[in-house]
Amino acid sequence: MAKKSKKKPSKKKKPAPHRSKTARITKSPKPAHATGTDPKRVAAILAKLDEAYGNATCELRHENAFQLLISTILSAQCTDVRVNLVAETLYRKYPDPKAFACATPGEL
Repeated sequence: MAKKSKKKPSKKKKPAPHRSKTARITKSPKPAHATGTDPKRVAAILAKLDEAYGNATCELRHENAFQLLISTILSAQCTDVRVNLVAETLYRKYPDPKAFACATPGEL
């Protein structure tokens, strides 16, 4: 006959120490400074990006930001050439976000 194992009594965990009320509401002496908002720094970064990628173009055909978003999502699954072929029909049938929202997944 198999012996029943005896369970050891579990140790109770100690509660986490509580911080005082003042510790929770005390703010740091200096406010944080966002380094990315310095206008000179932003201008320098934009100039470098323009120098490196100034002639960049998007291969996805689109007429507005919504179409670009949808085409970008589709391009993760296939080539830009294929997206451009499909998108023409897709945007004719579903020209805006509301039309997309009203369509069923099967229709899309």
